[in-house]
Amino acid sequence: MASKRLTMAIKEKIISNVIGDVFPQRREALGTQYHTIAEMIYHDHVRDPEDAKMLSLLPESWFPKGKTVCAHINGQAYRGELPKSRPLPYRISGVRDHSDRYHYSGKHHVAAEFEAWKKAHDKCNSDEKELRRQTRAVLSGANTVKQLLELWPDGVKYLPADVEQPGTDVAVRCDKLNDLISCLSIK
Repeated sequence: MASKRLTMAIKEKIISNVIGDVFPQRREALGTQYHTIAEMIYHDHVRDPEDAKMLSLLPESWFPKGKTVCAHINGQAYRGELPKSRPLPYRISGVRDHSDRYHYSGKHHVAAEFEAWKKAHDKCNSDEKELRRQTRAVLSGANTVKQLLELWPDGVKYLPADVEQPGTDVAVRCDKLNDLISCLSIK
């Protein structure tokens, strides 16, 4: 029985499966941290005496409700998403132009949190890019599923469900055989 050919579509599915196995927890943690920064900005502005006074005196329907807060953090425009809609003072709602946004810089806790998030986000992106590159390099060395599994036995768990896998009698890798021999010779 001939082994199935690895098409570009199958290789891309394998890469997608590898990325999907490795990165969801990191992406979820980054998303939570991103929402936390938005919460910090929201609470910082609601505690602002002017905004707190406006929020307490005017009916809740007076302010736009939304989930997006805006600020400048270390010179970068930031648009964060809150977990749920809330009344937003105009200065953080993004309704008006950018000149009225709150500014955070230096050692302010919001700026520090944002920089930590940005660094972790950039690291996650570079790690994902490197994993894609290395996975593509391994996949480029194989033309069939059998060749892939000889080259990368652990790759079997990343094969798409619709790809027929060769039998378990695929050639045994030498390093596994050597490990078995050394393990058995010790006893």
